Amino acid sequence: IAGHSSPPSDRARDSRFGSIFAELPSIEKHAKILLRTGSATVTYVVDDTMIVPAGNTEILTGSEKGESILKLITCYPVGSTKKRFVVTARKAGE
Repeated sequence: IAGHSSPPSDRARDSRFGSIFAELPSIEKHAKILLRTGSATVTYVVDDTMIVPAGNTEILTGSEKGESILKLITCYPVGSTKKRFVVTARKAGE
């Protein structure tokens, strides 16, 4: 899931993108992420975070067969497009 990381300002709050993932770089390892769908809530636990070059597409590769992996991606530093901040989390209980 990719989200925008506008700097937390009045201009960003008024934009249609807002600051969806502006606080993502402060997430910690082992934090729980709740992913809600129309019919269920699934819990993921943060395994790792990393900062990669903007053109790095290897972060989009799939998981091991049968694993349920969640990746959250945003621009880094907040408000720029220089790099990407990536969170990798695994479904709780796997």
